[in-house]
Amino acid sequence: MLQIQSKNITKIYKHKITTFFMKRVITTLVFLVLLTSLASAEIIFNEQPKEIYNLGDIVNIPVTVKTSGDITGVLNLELLCNGAINNFYKNCISLNWGEEKRMEASLVLTKKIIGTMSGDCKIKAYIGEEYILSTDFVISNIISLELKPTGTDYNPGESLVIEGNAIKEDGEAANGFIGMEMTTEGESLIQTETINNGYFKINVSIPENIKAGTYSILLNAYEKDSLEEVTNTGSATLTININQIPTNLEVTIENNLIVPGTSLQVKTILHDQSGENIPSTSVITIKNKKDKILKQEVIATDEFLSYEIAYNEPPSQWKIHAVSSKLEAEETFEIIEKQYVEVELINRTLTIYNKGNVPYNKVVTIKIENETINIDTNLPVDGSQKYILTAPDGEYVVEILGDGESKINGMVALTGKAIDVKEISGGFSGFIKYPLVWMFIIAILGFVAVMVVKKGYKRSFIGHIGIPFRRKENNTKNTEPLRTSRNSLIKTSNRAELTLSLKGDKQNASIVCMKIKNLGEVQSKKSAVEEVLQRIVNEAEN
Repeated sequence: MLQIQSKNITKIYKHKITTFFMKRVITTLVFLVLLTSLASAEIIFNEQPKEIYNLGDIVNIPVTVKTSGDITGVLNLELLCNGAINNFYKNCISLNWGEEKRMEASLVLTKKIIGTMSGDCKIKAYIGEEYILSTDFVISNIISLELKPTGTDYNPGESLVIEGNAIKEDGEAANGFIGMEMTTEGESLIQTETINNGYFKINVSIPENIKAGTYSILLNAYEKDSLEEVTNTGSATLTININQIPTNLEVTIENNLIVPGTSLQVKTILHDQSGENIPSTSVITIKNKKDKILKQEVIATDEFLSYEIAYNEPPSQWKIHAVSSKLEAEETFEIIEKQYVEVELINRTLTIYNKGNVPYNKVVTIKIENETINIDTNLPVDGSQKYILTAPDGEYVVEILGDGESKINGMVALTGKAIDVKEISGGFSGFIKYPLVWMFIIAILGFVAVMVVKKGYKRSFIGHIGIPFRRKENNTKNTEPLRTSRNSLIKTSNRAELTLSLKGDKQNASIVCMKIKNLGEVQSKKSAVEEVLQRIVNEAEN
């Protein structure tokens, strides 16, 4: 019984001791809490953030902590942006009553640190329950591009120069890269240049074969951080117009082998740098083989010019010359040979005409009823030959075949003893067949013409001495000068006349020829020479 009571007394004492210590611990903790709550610290931003920052910038945030009691804790700095929180700074501090501490905190605005945080932001600094907020600021990733004026119209092959300035939203000059992209039909024209201290210049050559039209050029500026990640970006667009430049003139002939008697169809096509057609006008000149201009006309491009080729135009090669927008082009075409005849049957007279452009020497077939007769022709260009069809009196089915086709097919009334085709001589074919006869006839006609002319032609020729005569008055009719001039020196009384005649006898005649070396001097002054010359003339006449 005593042993049981002793055990109970021990448990009671243990419980009392445990309760005492628990009360002392709780009291101590409460005291410490109360003591801590009585200690306070003031957090001060020595420098407020700027209004705008761009990615890559450093935000310097100097912070001073001043206590009004002993304090031990952790200073935290957080970036707050549109509800997102990023704790970027922690620093343990332990200060006694009245002490203060300045800490140079900073925040590097990179994607690695702040991620995608941007826009309106502020910084929160706190120790325990004590905190302070900075003024609002903006974190931006924008680069503004200011382009210098450039031209709007460009020709293919020209240089396109784009220059300007790239300024970040915080006002600092950008240093990075700028890319240009101009999309053309089927491909893109891309070029990248650098941005140095905010200045950039792009010089790109416009392709020679670029299609004409309006193009939009996109410029993209960007910066990169040390990890080669893009930070700030900016873009701009500009519009240019590519002119349509004539680069090629094409002459198109519908058929380069022209059959005489048909029309030549020709047109011009003016191409630009990309091969597209340009509506314009052109001057088309058609020349024959001797370069003689046969036709010249101003006509719109892509429209056909028609020129009729004569049925008897000889085979040759002609030229087409075209001019448009200071471009020239030339093309040739060939007039081919054409052996072709037309036939005409009046009563029983058959006429075959050569309507080709070369001599016709093919066989013409004539069918009279069931009998076939082949005619060997040899007709020059534009030549013809006539034939007489004969057959016993009656009407017959006559068919004439030439050039592989039926020329005439019908009923014809014929007369004669037998079915036959006879050539009617005459014209050129008659001359070819009997050349000697025709030459003899022409010779006879020529001789007759000459005789008629000689017999009917009579004209007097007056002879005179080849010395200038001086006009002098003379009452004698026989001594009147036949031909005188203003400075005549002599006169004649014996005039000679020469008459062409088919009658009469040929007789000898005496001629005196006198040459005066200084005739000009004799004519210029009056002297005794005149009397001497007159006596010589008189002696000659006697």
